[in-house]
Parts: sequence; structure tokens; C-alpha cells
Amino acid sequence: MRYTRILGVGGIGSGIFFKLSDNHTIGREESRMAELTDFKDYCKLHIIASYPGRLLKGKADVFAIGKIGRDGTGAALLRSMKGMGIHTEFVTTALGVPTMVSVCFQYPDGNGGNLTASNSACNLVDAAYIDSALEKLSPGKDCIFLAAPEIPVASRIHFLKRGRECGAFTAASCLAGEANAFATGFAYCMLLSVNVCEAAAIAGVEAQYESRIADACYEKLFKANPGIKLIVTLGAEGCIAYENGRKKAFPAVKTQVASTAGAGDAMLGGVLSALSAGHPFMDDENGKICAVTVGAHCAAAAVGSADTIPHILSKSLLKMI
Repeated sequence: MRYTRILGVGGIGSGIFFKLSDNHTIGREESRMAELTDFKDYCKLHIIASYPGRLLKGKADVFAIGKIGRDGTGAALLRSMKGMGIHTEFVTTALGVPTMVSVCFQYPDGNGGNLTASNSACNLVDAAYIDSALEKLSPGKDCIFLAAPEIPVASRIHFLKRGRECGAFTAASCLAGEANAFATGFAYCMLLSVNVCEAAAIAGVEAQYESRIADACYEKLFKANPGIKLIVTLGAEGCIAYENGRKKAFPAVKTQVASTAGAGDAMLGGVLSALSAGHPFMDDENGKICAVTVGAHCAAAAVGSADTIPHILSKSLLKMI
């Protein structure tokens, strides 16, 4: 099936990016010097939606639903999103709160993390705001609903529920620290994409092997929602996908690593782009490569970019859709 609209909620913001000089993990009370870079860091919805926004030009419309602050950062982000083919009519300005900001840090081995403000405009995206946008969009079976982190969990679950009620395809990602709070939302997900740490938090396990963590996550989700599709990303080891009780491993696409930040979001963005264009989920069929393979190539594009959104997508990637 093809989808003509992708509607997304999630974080809209930007951040600063530090490069650490050694690989030992930052301590609880440690102060450490780090290089402040000019890398461009973006928040979840912006990153994920940037892929279908560019890959599906002329084939589907991508709408962001969210809030920014009345500041220069918010205005710049709106321009960036529009330039990437994302409709921003339903991104409004909130008074008295800033646009979301994050601080990203990266170790020399390419791994890293970030801290993201919880008191930004994104925190004001509630069920009532979502409903007002959906009333104007009149969604149906032609839509994909994307629920990304960095807005309240309750708002994302409400959004997924609304998506299921109108017959849309629903997709989400979930942070490790909110796995328990998001538990009721898994029943409304047709696709969940998480990394191995997030999968472990969902499954409630501390298995030694990443594949066992992924299996345990799918087993738990399958009990609550037998129709769910799952992607567990494993960094340099690629990812594992699950559908209808089946499992398939996908290797990472080889590329020169500039930064791993944004790779998981790129995977989800690529998968949704391919699903929207009618590609099968995890098996090549009818001359079309599967959506997970498209996602893997988008993840490689992200890893090859110092910014969390690569601003140029290769011709070979564009031709995949």
C-alpha cells in the first residue's frame, strides 16, 4: 500500500555539539574540557521527517505538528524544515518558553549522547493541540502517523491512538528512560524502531548478547501486539527487523564514520519513506528493495555526516524510492 501523507509529532529544536578527547565515560561529578564544534544538531521530529521530506518529493506530503519558541532558533528551524520539504503550517509559536535545545557530546570512537531541555515549547504539545491539527488535516488510511520522542509521552500515545482510530499506519520510537511510561502506547504501534539500549529497557532484560536483547524485546511486544513490526538498531553491527514472528538481520552499510548521532532517526526516516512509496518492509519483492534496506542506507548517510541531518542525499539513495 502507498501512503500520500506522513504526519509527525516530536521534538523540534537544535543544539550544540562537543567532541570529547578520550573514550572514558563522563563521571557523575566530573568536569571535563571538550571541543565545541560547529556541527549542526537537530531534534527528533526534524531529523526523521527530513528523509521523507526529500525522498518523497512529489509523491507524498510530510507535515510536522509541534511548537517552537518565539526566538531566532525557532525561526531558523522553520526555514530549515521548509527547505527539506516538510510542511510547517501546524508548527506554532508558544509564548514565554524557548525553542527546544540540546547539548550533544561525542567520544573519539564515534559514540555519544545528549541532554535535551524538558522545559521547552515542545513540552506544550498536548492532546488538545494535536486534535486541533488533526481536525484540519482530516487524516485517513492514506496517512502514516509518526510519534517521535521529545514531546510528552501521553501526547504521543494519544497521537498513535488517533492514528489507529482513522486507519492510518502508525510508527514510533521510544527512549530507554520512558519505556515504562510508554508501555500502553505499544498496542497502537504498527512499527517501533529503537536501539539496543532502548530494546533492553522495553524488555526489562540485561542480556549479554545484543541479538538476545532484540529477541526479548520483540517477544514482549508481540504478546501485547502480534501485528507490530520492530527494528532494533545495533550500531556498527547493523540492525535486526521483525515482522509476523519472523526475524531478519541486516548489516550496516559501510561508510566513513563522521558521527553516529542521528543514525537511528535516519533509519526510521528512510523506512517510513520506503513504506510510503509502497516498498515491502523487510523482504525485497517485485523489483523493490525492502524498507529496512532503504533505512540502512539513510543511516549510513547520517553516519557519514558531522551534522545530525546530512544536507545532501546521494543520487543512489534518491533513486531507491
